[in-house]
Amino acid sequence: MSTVIPGLIAIPAGLDRFVAACRANGAVPLIVGGAVRDALLRRRDGSDSPRSSDIDLQLHGAASPEQLISALHAEFAVHSRGVAFETHVVRIEASDYEFTIAHSDLPGELDLSASAARRDLTINALAWDPASAELHNPVGGLRDLEDGVLRHVSDRFADDPLRVLRLVRFVALLGFEVAPETVELARSLEPRAASLPVERVWNEFERILTGGVYLSAALSILRKTTWDSLVPELAATQGIPQDARWHAEGDVWTHLGLAADAAAAFAVRDDLSAQDRRLCVAAALLHDLGKVTTTVIEPASSESDARITSRGHETAGVEPAMALLRRIGAPAELVRAVGPLVREHMVAMSVGENGPSASAVRRLMRRLAGAHGTGPTIDQWARVVDADCAGRGVSAIPSRAAAWVEAARRYGGTPTAPLVTGRDLIDAGLQPGARFSVLLAAAVEAQDEGVIDDRASALHWLHTQLRRQNPS
Repeated sequence: MSTVIPGLIAIPAGLDRFVAACRANGAVPLIVGGAVRDALLRRRDGSDSPRSSDIDLQLHGAASPEQLISALHAEFAVHSRGVAFETHVVRIEASDYEFTIAHSDLPGELDLSASAARRDLTINALAWDPASAELHNPVGGLRDLEDGVLRHVSDRFADDPLRVLRLVRFVALLGFEVAPETVELARSLEPRAASLPVERVWNEFERILTGGVYLSAALSILRKTTWDSLVPELAATQGIPQDARWHAEGDVWTHLGLAADAAAAFAVRDDLSAQDRRLCVAAALLHDLGKVTTTVIEPASSESDARITSRGHETAGVEPAMALLRRIGAPAELVRAVGPLVREHMVAMSVGENGPSASAVRRLMRRLAGAHGTGPTIDQWARVVDADCAGRGVSAIPSRAAAWVEAARRYGGTPTAPLVTGRDLIDAGLQPGARFSVLLAAAVEAQDEGVIDDRASALHWLHTQLRRQNPS
């Protein structure tokens, strides 16, 4: 089936020469995959949104794939990794475009059914001819795109079990439903999940974190397909109750999905870089894992109704959050940054309406930054706190994080370097040892309290401490 849609995809400068050369050498070049899908979505929504995919081509009808590649080599910088249905790359004006050659027993003819069978989902099996403007719809992908359904093309979906995580990623990106038969097929592939290389697993999860906007829907599909086995620390939050006075949305699993949705929305609102968005969404998604081990249902008494509490969950959640990220292959810098955000996400609730003191803000920023000063910033922390507060359904509450950020601006914005150093202690006659760390920690505390604010006051403080400890 085909229909004509003029101007569906704008061909980048230079690529039109490659398309013309393919035709001149007996091939029919079609744009396939994500570029077609996203162009149709923009057309459907009447949107000028930046959602787009790299342009990939599939060449049909070549009498001899080998001769075609040879002819293209003569005019373009083509890197070949195979012939029939293998990937090739052509570099045009500093941009790389992938293309494949559909081998056919009928030179000059389109064999779309065979090529579509190799695709994962029907919405990714659409193809558009830039010369005739024909949209080819061999497996019903256009209807599924219009209906918002993700459906596998054929049983060849099972050739690569990683396609289940790609399915989850498309749910996170598009918010589409998944066809029941595709859920069943994905569930049957779960025993193969553990055998996937961790690098490939992380590649999909990273794209979910940096591009997804429907994270709660993605969690739902992980659960339905039983692929939540890849993230057991997160799966363990299913059914963990929360006090309905603060969390009317339901269990911890539900809250984490909604918090991740909110974090993704904030990332779009603030136009975050991919790295900052990854951190924001990951921390929001994992911030309450500690509730699995700390949640207690306190019985009702004559003075109060039954309560559900999870005291200390913020500290208890650090290790499971970091363990989950390591398991799925996250880079060390992300693992390190998520830990402080999980540990500190409840701090904003610990002050009254007048806001935090200067010392409270300085201590928070220092704890976030860590010993080497490379940890997350108070702005990154605030987005996670905001997401926690927003991700509660009808019981969403205003976040107090903005008061902390405002106070941080007034008090300097970033934690200052320690004003008392080990060199100062040596110069004062101390030998390195256990006393060093005690004095340095006390100096940092005094600095955060405002007792020390420059080098002169730092040295005065140090000499005062030493005289008190050695009055003779």
